[in-house]
Amino acid sequence: MNKPFLLFFFLLLVVLSCTRCKEECDDPTNPDCPNYVDPCAGHSEVTAIIEIAEQAAPFFYSQIFEATDIVIDGKNVRFRCPVENAQYTWILGTETIHDQEFMRYFSGYAGQNISVTLIVQKEPDLACFPNDDGIDTLTTSFYVIDKCEPSIEGVFRGAWDELPTDSFNVSILAAPDWDDPDGVCNGFYISNFSKNNPDSIDVSYYGWRTNYKAYINTDLASVDSFNGYLFLSQDKQHLRAEYKLYIGNGEFAPHVFRGYRIN
Repeated sequence: MNKPFLLFFFLLLVVLSCTRCKEECDDPTNPDCPNYVDPCAGHSEVTAIIEIAEQAAPFFYSQIFEATDIVIDGKNVRFRCPVENAQYTWILGTETIHDQEFMRYFSGYAGQNISVTLIVQKEPDLACFPNDDGIDTLTTSFYVIDKCEPSIEGVFRGAWDELPTDSFNVSILAAPDWDDPDGVCNGFYISNFSKNNPDSIDVSYYGWRTNYKAYINTDLASVDSFNGYLFLSQDKQHLRAEYKLYIGNGEFAPHVFRGYRIN
């Protein structure tokens, strides 16, 4: 047997042996094993996180919130920290709040930036983060705009999910609310969400149903009987509508409209 063949045979045995060792490695605490699980995976340092959301409306709409850093004047705003089992210290104006979540009503603040600070204290995970002192502070702000300036107003072109090649225009336009003694911009006209009737109009008489980036209507009173939600994307250029239209005999047709701003 020649030497080159012996060398090849020896190397082959080494490779097979190493491969077999790896295949037999079944220890989740061993970094060299394929099923190793990092004990710090999913863990994090104590971090202050602020979630700001605008409430769509009071009463039976109270669970509808839209995350945003811009809110319409005269609306409830929810402040929340998703970090569980911690001590919370919020500083909002002259107030100090210690709840994980709370709401405040802002009226008469149009044109202002409002700052909010959160201090989170929690037992740190020193095994994974030995330098964590268990305290973190974050300050952020949100802007309050006049109720006549919702960014969802405009004309959008798109289509229903079930008919993606059959595009059409829809419009969302602020309108005077003649039932409101304060004046205008408490209502919205939304048109052509039924696709086949560009003159059809759906009117909301309640401005508190409109967020800076969303419009809510769960009534069934209008030509189109629009019932659902309109959501504007972060870039303010794309609209998603999830709604249903009354088609008679107690039946409704569900639709999802996706479109882009053309005006």
